Amino acid sequence: MPDLPLAGVRVLDMTRLLPGNYATVILVELGAEVVKVEAPEGDGTRWVPPHLASGESGAFVQLNRGKASRVVDLKCQEGRDAFAELVTDSDVLVDSFRPGVLDRLGFGAQRLRELRPELVHVTIDAYGSGGELEQVPGHDLNAIGYAGVLTLGGTPALPGLQVADLAAGLHAALAVLAGLRQSA
Repeated sequence: MPDLPLAGVRVLDMTRLLPGNYATVILVELGAEVVKVEAPEGDGTRWVPPHLASGESGAFVQLNRGKASRVVDLKCQEGRDAFAELVTDSDVLVDSFRPGVLDRLGFGAQRLRELRPELVHVTIDAYGSGGELEQVPGHDLNAIGYAGVLTLGGTPALPGLQVADLAAGLHAALAVLAGLRQSA
């Protein structure tokens, strides 16, 4: 819809799993055109139950509604060329790679600036860059464990909702909005 705040904004969604999918579906709801770029093996949420009668994951369908989809293999030159073209035509890139992965694939900060100087780039990773845990994968359970949430009720217990993943997605969407505002 042209009257939504992000109408005309194109977002590349290079995320997997809940935080990134949630962040970018928020951007869809705000009017952005979101292109979900998946590796050939697909996003991990494609296999999360429950499944619809069609066989599709309900979580995947819900978190990726309104997004276009492209399969791009960044491990081959053809895929890297296709991704470079997508970046050139986009305003925002949201990824969920650990620090250094995009660099190894040939799309570090300098290369992204060459392709699209005004690109807003937001990375959702577990522990950020520069710390001793930067290369350690982490998920909701890890984050809430470190934060002490598992023991808030006394006995350690898993919450019924992935609150850290949802909070990370919301913060990523806010970072995109801030980046767009700053570049305007």
